[in-house]
Amino acid sequence: MSTYPLFSDETKLMYDGQVLAFLENIGDAFIILDTSWCYTYVNRTAETILQKKREDLLGKNVWEIYPEAIDTTFWTKYHEAAGTQTIIEFEDFYAPFLKWFHVRIFPSEAGLAIYFQEITERKQAEEARLQLATIVESSNDAIIGKTREGIITSWNSAAERMYGYSAEEAVGRPITLIFPPDRQDEFAKIMEQITRGEQVAHYETTRIRKDGAILLVSITVSPIRNNDGWITGASAIARDMTERQHAEEQAHFLANVSKVLASTLDYQETLANIAQLVVPQLADWFIVDLVDERGHFELIEVDHRDPRKVQWARELRKKYPIDPHAPAGAPNVVRTGQAELYAEITDDMLVASARDEEELAISRQIGITSVMIVPLVARGKTLGVVTFVSAESGRRYTTLDVTLAEEVGRRVGIALDNAILYRQVQQSRDQLDVILRGIADGITVQDVNGSVIYANDVAAHMSGFPSAEAMLNMPPATLMQAVSRFVMKDEEKCSSQLMCSSI
Repeated sequence: MSTYPLFSDETKLMYDGQVLAFLENIGDAFIILDTSWCYTYVNRTAETILQKKREDLLGKNVWEIYPEAIDTTFWTKYHEAAGTQTIIEFEDFYAPFLKWFHVRIFPSEAGLAIYFQEITERKQAEEARLQLATIVESSNDAIIGKTREGIITSWNSAAERMYGYSAEEAVGRPITLIFPPDRQDEFAKIMEQITRGEQVAHYETTRIRKDGAILLVSITVSPIRNNDGWITGASAIARDMTERQHAEEQAHFLANVSKVLASTLDYQETLANIAQLVVPQLADWFIVDLVDERGHFELIEVDHRDPRKVQWARELRKKYPIDPHAPAGAPNVVRTGQAELYAEITDDMLVASARDEEELAISRQIGITSVMIVPLVARGKTLGVVTFVSAESGRRYTTLDVTLAEEVGRRVGIALDNAILYRQVQQSRDQLDVILRGIADGITVQDVNGSVIYANDVAAHMSGFPSAEAMLNMPPATLMQAVSRFVMKDEEKCSSQLMCSSI
């Protein structure tokens, strides 16, 4: 038999049987401590949580039974309640039990009445939700929650960045807010799968930003279930694929540019072919200018879908040539070697750049919306500029477009440089050929393998060939055999002539 009765006399006087029955059966753990910090009452739930029988607790000092609790939050709050005689409520983790507790302390002159609940599962769930919320907020993918009816219930930071709407603007509105007009029927199709408990995975489609820009996205939509397993809504994860698509289009475009540039050394033909790629895929107007040593610009290519406008632009350039001393635009790009981007051309900009009213009127008529000017560079030298102009399309260039335009300019610059060098070599060869054809001696030039790469007509005649071209690229052995046969015939002819003269 226990030294201490199940309940102290003071407790028996304080509570009648009905109250004690209530305290025994409540879901909360309940204990009473007297002013000496000794247990005077412990209910059944408290026994379970404290992992001790009540007869082992009653009359014992709480801090002696649980010395590890000294100087913890429990110690501090218990003493605070006793000292201030104020009700205190708190939550804390008790390390020896590896559990979380929600505690309410009701002080009186006789001691402390304490209710406490184990809330470990709730805390773990809260922590999991917090971790999930942190993951959702820090995700680079847009994560959106919505009801079965399509009303937005959650909208993370990535969704704000991707679609341009703040959470305050989006939550409470229909998800079709971000569906383009031609995609409005997608919601019903997606939710049909969701209500069957199916996931829509990696579905590529388009969405529309607040500013009207169209995005290519890959979405995964999963059903949201309540505790009873009923589907109450859907969670959508969207990844912006626009940049990937843009990168793929750029790579394909540049591959075509390289193919065109490698097809010929005729720079005029090359530029005409490049212009066909650029217009209208990248620009409404494609203009190429070379610059000479004096800084004067020569228009060598201008292209537009309308041939009449091309001729008109050439005539306009004659009337309004580029000022080589202009502080911005093509002259500045040549001076600095740096591209210039005019993402949006305003009327004020047209007014500031126009040299007279006629030029201003023409600029307004063209309807320029955006411009990129990039250098043509080869062997560390700026040869000129390429100008990309957006007009009828209304396109607004970005830094991504400039990166592509610069690469086009670099490749075109190298191709132009090679074409110019080739033309110069051809001109030098033609001049040399004129000189060598006038020399009485036979002249041939052979490569390291002995093949003839040049011969004048005298050399061809002396070697028995009908023309100099017949000797070119002939294998050395074949060439020597032909020359030997001709020499032998020539010697025989000479011998016959000598014999005739001696007769």
